[in-house]
Amino acid sequence: AIISPNTRRQETMPEHPDESTPRPPAAADRFHSQGYQTVDTATKEVLRLAEEEEGREVCMDLDCLLPLKRPGRSTSGACMWFIARVCYWSCIFVVLTLLAGIGFLAITPMFWRGEVGMHIDGEPYIESAVDAAMYADMAFEEANRIFDDKRKWHTLEHHPDLHIESIQITQGPYASSNCLLTRMNLSLTDIDASQLPRPSSQRHSISRRIMEFLMTTEGYKLIDPDSNPDLFNRWIETYPWHNKAGTKLGVQVSYYPPAHEVVVLNMYDKTKQMFVSKSIDHPDLPGSSVYGMDVAPPSGRTRGSLQFGLRTREAKGGGVILEVEYWMDPFQDYGFFGNWMNCWMILQGFAHRLKKKFSKSGHSSECPCGTCQLHCRNPPPYD
Repeated sequence: AIISPNTRRQETMPEHPDESTPRPPAAADRFHSQGYQTVDTATKEVLRLAEEEEGREVCMDLDCLLPLKRPGRSTSGACMWFIARVCYWSCIFVVLTLLAGIGFLAITPMFWRGEVGMHIDGEPYIESAVDAAMYADMAFEEANRIFDDKRKWHTLEHHPDLHIESIQITQGPYASSNCLLTRMNLSLTDIDASQLPRPSSQRHSISRRIMEFLMTTEGYKLIDPDSNPDLFNRWIETYPWHNKAGTKLGVQVSYYPPAHEVVVLNMYDKTKQMFVSKSIDHPDLPGSSVYGMDVAPPSGRTRGSLQFGLRTREAKGGGVILEVEYWMDPFQDYGFFGNWMNCWMILQGFAHRLKKKFSKSGHSSECPCGTCQLHCRNPPPYD
């Protein structure tokens, strides 16, 4: 006889099964034991047919997608979910904050550029007295041109006695640096003459006496508190210049932490009350910056580029006016941090130190502005 599969299954199953006899879990039980419920009608139908084949009632209260909470794990699961969400959004917040900060540092200096057309001479190779004297004359002319420039500069800081502004360099070898040129006009009125050296002549004005003081070791500390003060009056080579008293022209080197150096041609003329320092290349100090021949110095230090000009004169209503122009690429980072340092630290610090040194109101032990720790810092340690 032909027996259908259903008939064979009914013959093999007992009519009254023993409830104590273990039996394999039904499909719905297996489905629930995995922590899930059915999703749609099709899934319910599959489970119903599977349970009919196993001779069990159909479980019809399977109606959602969410996993079943297993005994003893509901609270910890919720906590882990909450912690994961907090970490996720915290990471997003930190990343967005960093991106905003980087964008702020990079984009903001673009608004400090002023008008186009500024040019600065690069660093030449000085190997003779003729080269040095010719370049010194050019450097003085360039500094005066920058002081008297009538282009539209961007005002960084303005007070009744202090004006600092910046402009972009669009011509010459330093244009690729993206570092801004800055200049300062500082007015000193309540000058304490006792802080100045004794005049070499009774005809010398207060502005000249300030200029002469700044050319001493103590004066160099006011100009540049970060370089090694032991090298301030150490000349690599000196040259004759105009053959008159009150002038000096020579090569010096400055070291900055952690491993930077700048080779400059320093020149001053006390009668013109001007001092200029510009980067050069010299045979006694091999190497060059990236704006010169781009040759690494044998010392292993990074060769930097610098331009600094200073001019003093008498003010019409009394007092002294100091004019300063400054450019440097301190980090060679396309101006990312360099512009912030050049525009908001260097000249502000120099003006602060000048006022504290020469002004009668600046001699107090505690500075009212609260920035002495930054502007009047001591030189860093040197090997």
